[in-house]
Amino acid sequence: PAQAELILGAEASVTYEDNIVGLLSGGASLPASSVPQGMSAMQAGIKAFGPGHGSGGGAAGGQGSYIGAGSQSPGDLSATIMAELGVSGEAGDRFTFYALGYCERTDYQEFSEYDQAAAGVSAGATLRGSDAFSASLYGSGGARRYDNDPDRDGEEYSGSAALKQHVTGDLWLREVAAYDVYRASYRDFSYGGPAYRLAAGYDLTDDLLVTAGYRFQSRQYQDSATTVLRTRTALIGTDYDLTDHWNAWLGYERQTT
Repeated sequence: PAQAELILGAEASVTYEDNIVGLLSGGASLPASSVPQGMSAMQAGIKAFGPGHGSGGGAAGGQGSYIGAGSQSPGDLSATIMAELGVSGEAGDRFTFYALGYCERTDYQEFSEYDQAAAGVSAGATLRGSDAFSASLYGSGGARRYDNDPDRDGEEYSGSAALKQHVTGDLWLREVAAYDVYRASYRDFSYGGPAYRLAAGYDLTDDLLVTAGYRFQSRQYQDSATTVLRTRTALIGTDYDLTDHWNAWLGYERQTT
């Protein structure tokens, strides 16, 4: 029989980036709204391997022409809060879906040009072929606004397809292919391009999950030089269930561009 449930979620995170003015800076986190209901962000294997929302195009205003290269890359601390509201449901034993709206706010300690707010909608569906295999489709769209740099303001769209395999009862693998588009007020900050992600997770205990993954992303910017930005990211992380309704996660990324 079909059934549906209410999605009501909230998330708060603190992030330190040692190179804040890289081209992908300014909102790299993926809202939990992009994660299937019933799975934490890290369990879905995409918390830090998401589309990389935000225009993220170029040097911070306070740093002149500096774009993050060299040994003097400045770091910064940011805080993000997010909320989501929607529905999830099941149709039979094999098909699940969700649809929701989300909003988020990110503020940086020093690089205030990246302070931003975003809101949008997200939807997805998963088909379980067996207890060991499932396939999913996701899509999202929304708007992003920067407090101190309106040239970066724009609309973002993303679509992705994923495969997941349960190798054992405790170990799973996940592969994702996505395409992201950002249309900024100033075309130099607009881009489009694919992203590919591989992730694995292992349940050490009933409450503790460890994850590892790798992402390759390519962005074609619409600046006069038609810049193509290629980024490779490796991640390790842990996710701990504090209660039935609260969980905490800790992750580390190494990104090269």
